[in-house]
Amino acid sequence: MFLTRLLLNPRSAEVRRDLSDAHGMHRRVLTAFADQELESSARREFGALYRVDETPRGDISVLVQSSTAPDWTRLPERYLLTTFEPNPAITELSALERALETKRAFRFRLRANATKRLKANGEPKRGKRIELVGPEALLLWLRRKAAPSGFEIAKREQQGDPNAVETYRLQITEEPKVRGRRRGAQLTFGSSLFEGELVITDPPAFSATLRMGLGSAKAYGFGLLSLAPA
Repeated sequence: MFLTRLLLNPRSAEVRRDLSDAHGMHRRVLTAFADQELESSARREFGALYRVDETPRGDISVLVQSSTAPDWTRLPERYLLTTFEPNPAITELSALERALETKRAFRFRLRANATKRLKANGEPKRGKRIELVGPEALLLWLRRKAAPSGFEIAKREQQGDPNAVETYRLQITEEPKVRGRRRGAQLTFGSSLFEGELVITDPPAFSATLRMGLGSAKAYGFGLLSLAPA
């Protein structure tokens, strides 16, 4: 796997347009992997996940994880800041993957589109997908996702209320909605930022989670689980 950090030039008209349109940013990220019109399955083919962040000094960064080596020379001229070197910065993640061991703790960041499907005609996962809001609902969503994904959220208090955010080494921030437009249709996604500490419980499952991402709307800046030493 590869992880790229891009520092964007806010004076670029293309940057401003992409930041205001989730589908535009999705297409821009994929230009690093193919220069032709892309099919809807292209993101999965290249294992591409991305997240737009703000650096501590206020610069706009995009982290892009991929199973294929990217070619960022396809970005428009002046799309990236030229005051930093290297930009883009690309890291190969094989050493990180080898370090995934049971009970190993990592700090993590995840921007997620936390949703659930309503039942339709008595059938689960067939109805309308709705956004989850509130710390309790978002914590429950993350705990439910974590179990089959090979990790658990580290706790502050081992005997604390399992449904209370304060029990965990976790901060949840509900963010403004992410919007875009695809083929004339309006796109709107709820956005929540999860930051904290996790503990690996199943290394193979966790490795698969890192590669595939977590949650829905992965094409639009959600699902990238990034790690740092605890």
